[in-house]
Amino acid sequence: MLSGEGIRPMSPPPRVLVPDRRLEPGSRHPVGGAVRHRLIDVLRLRNGDSVVVVDREGRTFLARIDAGRGDWALEVLAQEFAARAVRDAIHIRLLMGLLKSDRTEWAVQKATELGVSEVRVVVCERSVPRPASSEGSRRIARMRRVATEAARQCGRSVVPEVSLHEDLASALADLPPGGLRFRLDEAPRTRALALALAGAGGDDIALAVGPEGSFSPSEREALAAAGFEPAGLGPRVLRAETAAVVAVTVVQSVLGDLSGRAEPDGEDG
Repeated sequence: MLSGEGIRPMSPPPRVLVPDRRLEPGSRHPVGGAVRHRLIDVLRLRNGDSVVVVDREGRTFLARIDAGRGDWALEVLAQEFAARAVRDAIHIRLLMGLLKSDRTEWAVQKATELGVSEVRVVVCERSVPRPASSEGSRRIARMRRVATEAARQCGRSVVPEVSLHEDLASALADLPPGGLRFRLDEAPRTRALALALAGAGGDDIALAVGPEGSFSPSEREALAAAGFEPAGLGPRVLRAETAAVVAVTVVQSVLGDLSGRAEPDGEDG
């Protein structure tokens, strides 16, 4: 552990994500908004306290609080390799219909904890919420805060990208080519997702989960045209948010870090 004048020892230092910046040793970064709130109001830190910060590239650094220039800033001291930082073994992209109440935020939180790389929330034809542009902006900001906090809590080195799309066509428009693509289907005798994954292999997976009432026929046609194959999650009919979490869990269990193929970069110490 590095030490320096004015740093009060903390064991272990708290961990803070700064997903909008690339950090370098010796740099100073004024902070505000959610990061400042976490430092002051949640962690109760003071000038000189040490923290571990993770930047947008998933790199982990030792830093200290510098509040001596009329603002709050993170003074980056050195790269800290010993801190736990979970890196993703596979790339999972989740497309899910916008749900009622706070169910979408719940699904984003759990999917982040399970290691998704991206969440595209879609206002589907059967989505009950139909947010206006102002409400949509508030919802996406809230979902991104949920993802950031979930990534920090579970030790991930990166925060998944979260976006909100006005329809399925816009969510499908810029999907990268290749990879495995599956649409969750509750119809009986649909091939199980686990079997489809085991037979195909791969490390880039897209999952499409409909809203309450599932995808419309035209949306199913659009997904099929984009290369999404139907896949099931067993005989039970699951709520949309449950299906999203279970699907990500199945992918991680077959191909990802729940299968034992990936380990964290380090341990807390």
